[in-house]
Amino acid sequence: MIILPEQNIDISKNVYPADIIKIKWIYKNIRDTLNSIGFKEVEPTSKNSKDLTEILQKEGVEDLCLINYENNKKDSFVYDTSTNIIEMSKEVRLPKPMRWYAISKIYRKEQNKLKNKRSCSACIMGSKDVFADSEQIYAILNILTPLGIEPVVHIGHRELMSEILKYMGIEENVIDQALTIFKDSKIDGIQATFKKFNLLGVEKIIVTEILNLLKFEGLSKDLINHLKNTFNDNDEISILIEELNLFIDELDNYNILRFCKLDLKIIGTTYNDGIVFEVYDIKNNKFQIASGGRVNMLAELLSNNEMPSTALNIDVDMIYNLIEKKKIVTKIEQTIDIYVAPESLNSRRNAIMIAKQFRKKKGIVEIDISGRSLDKQILHAKKLKIPKIIIIRDDDLKNGFVIMEDFKTKENTKIILKGKTIK
Repeated sequence: MIILPEQNIDISKNVYPADIIKIKWIYKNIRDTLNSIGFKEVEPTSKNSKDLTEILQKEGVEDLCLINYENNKKDSFVYDTSTNIIEMSKEVRLPKPMRWYAISKIYRKEQNKLKNKRSCSACIMGSKDVFADSEQIYAILNILTPLGIEPVVHIGHRELMSEILKYMGIEENVIDQALTIFKDSKIDGIQATFKKFNLLGVEKIIVTEILNLLKFEGLSKDLINHLKNTFNDNDEISILIEELNLFIDELDNYNILRFCKLDLKIIGTTYNDGIVFEVYDIKNNKFQIASGGRVNMLAELLSNNEMPSTALNIDVDMIYNLIEKKKIVTKIEQTIDIYVAPESLNSRRNAIMIAKQFRKKKGIVEIDISGRSLDKQILHAKKLKIPKIIIIRDDDLKNGFVIMEDFKTKENTKIILKGKTIK
């Protein structure tokens, strides 16, 4: 693995205990959801990233070549771990389709800086059925909604848009550039878009016709019917429209179509070659939470055989940021169950023995290590909202017991000691 120059890396902020609880909550939701629909977790190595990148560069797949390394060379890191998941699949002989996912940290280039980001990639390999694409949408929706995020999924079809651009008269050798320009047209504005296409030699009238098509708003089925009527004289486009139509039907069968919006400007990246999607929070649609789509050509390159595949890439840090922004309360808390408060140094040995026994019962037990007075320890435990405290007084020890107090019920329980154990 190439060692990255330190000055180019933008390390994420410090992560404190309260942050870790939220991140673990997100990871738990991801794992629980993906496991429940048949995915299996893997840990792909990044040792082959350089080789993969070189292969993909030869095929013109530039999106995966993330970083400009020293002297303007391409680095070995890739855009996400889906490439590594697909690549490792060729090393095993298992029934298809395979559903694998990996949770990892990746380096992503944003604003000319390398950012270390938490990520999850999930791949379904060995199925060309749109049912596989539907499962990916179902998965991300079921990951996000329990976290308090209201998702909206923008769906497009890169291959369909490529064929439409060819039909409209755009040369095949500039299709990928044209798709990117159309994708950015809303941000760039109409004049800047015309200027970019002029440099590609595309006439203004063609650009205007395509922009009008991209502006179409309405229900997904309405857009499908509009496309069918507009391009009914082209067999290739008609086949792709029907594929998109079947996909919309599958989403309806899942009862998740209400979360989805057909948007022809969604074209993915150069390694996508079919249905693609981007996921946003409905109230914060500037922030992309996840993306995915068909990677059939990529999977064939990496696995050395035909293996139609679809990938889902989740930005865990973006989910965390949205949870912070919305002030969503986590549903799991790593709270301390019991605080053990020894009165003096003499009673600390018993405090350790008691704590060890409660920890064996899978409880989270904290022992005072500050040497504070008993009253201050009790105040400290209350401040931390620890539900129970075991108070170890020297006089009680002489009589063979200690007291456990429940702060909520105000009840005191006598714990009888027998040698080095709790009776």
